[in-house]
Amino acid sequence: MLGTAVVLWTRALVAMVIAAWFGIGLSVAAAGRLLRGLGLSPQCPAYRALRRDPAAITEWTTVAFPAICRQACARGAVVVFADEMSMRVDHRCGTTWGLVGQTPVVSAGAGRRSVKMFSAVGADGTLRYRLGHGAMDRWAFLGFCAQLLRTITGPIVLIVDGSSIHTARAVGDFVARTGGRLRLVFLPAYAPELNPDEWINQNVKARVARQAVADEHELAAAMHRSMRRLQKRPDIVRAFFADPHLAYISP
Repeated sequence: MLGTAVVLWTRALVAMVIAAWFGIGLSVAAAGRLLRGLGLSPQCPAYRALRRDPAAITEWTTVAFPAICRQACARGAVVVFADEMSMRVDHRCGTTWGLVGQTPVVSAGAGRRSVKMFSAVGADGTLRYRLGHGAMDRWAFLGFCAQLLRTITGPIVLIVDGSSIHTARAVGDFVARTGGRLRLVFLPAYAPELNPDEWINQNVKARVARQAVADEHELAAAMHRSMRRLQKRPDIVRAFFADPHLAYISP
């Protein structure tokens, strides 16, 4: 539209466009007042991959997932969404209070050591997880799948993204050996907002990041406490499903 790859609209850019199109000069402050008068406000945008397929997402939410649920109900299968994440000892986010003009300093562990976590969540609020210090690869994922098979009675429909650790041949072979007890279903590409387990990851990262951890063992303990809290509060987990992106999921 403007001959440039505009992604973020600023007050200055809006003022420039108004001047170019309508010949009206506005200050940055005036442009801001105009935007607020139109019901707009400055916000951090949600970034979406350019390679997303809106048609595939619509197909998933309106056709594929309802069919999966009907089939699961007929078989007495449990439907869960799974994902994985890694947290580093030096992971930081959030804010704190401090004197004006003086940046607060928080003493915390350093280094790039990390803890990996696989988790699976159901619409009823049930939550399962597995922590580890090794590589986040297909073998770690298979270990988590084996854990799910031990702790969930009956058939399991495990919904994951199309990551290479989920689509590896070894994973397919493992699923085949379960004799139908485990079924893997893949979400549309580049649509993480369709996976409720992403909300679990965000919650844990936000809580753990506010704590000072010296090494990966303290980090793992903090992640464990956060996950245990969610396991004891299925009401919080169920509340994640109220997000508009997850409206297609019925408990």
